Amino acid sequence: MAAIDAHGVVLECGWTRGLEERMSWLARTAVDGSTLASVDAPLVVDNPAGRRPCEREVGRR
Repeated sequence: MAAIDAHGVVLECGWTRGLEERMSWLARTAVDGSTLASVDAPLVVDNPAGRRPCEREVGRR
């Protein structure tokens, strides 16, 4: 999760788990109705060849 202002300044960032944590974070962080929320979540892909390099990199970080 990351809160970034109109100038690109990171106001707050961190991790959440589950919908309740995410909604709580948004409720605490959203400001004056001017908040845009975007969700980018990994898909579960059954890949017999193993993880793709991009998935491995995300997991490392």
